[in-house]
Amino acid sequence: MSGVFQVVGTAEIAKVNLLVAALIWLMIVPVPIRIDLAALGKLRRHWCGIGVTLFINRAVKPFSMTKLIWFFPGFVVRPDLPEGGINPCIAGAILLAAGPARRWCSSGAT
Repeated sequence: MSGVFQVVGTAEIAKVNLLVAALIWLMIVPVPIRIDLAALGKLRRHWCGIGVTLFINRAVKPFSMTKLIWFFPGFVVRPDLPEGGINPCIAGAILLAAGPARRWCSSGAT
């Protein structure tokens, strides 16, 4: 069994593990598939909400999350992280912060 883990662990392209890349791809792909193409014609009516959402998701959230991310792994939990584990922790959290926030409907669905 350890041979399987060894093969999976060494399967990389450009320092990216292929299994991790495939799992991230499977996590991200369903988001654009759920886009209602028929609703694209209604975008002009909701330009203000779309603009605010884009501003928050792309201009405010990544930078505010980055400050929090640098604070907590950099200072609060630094003693609990292994040597060399701080930068990957910060990089992964910044990538998560760059993703769009979910917008909740009045029904509670996403």
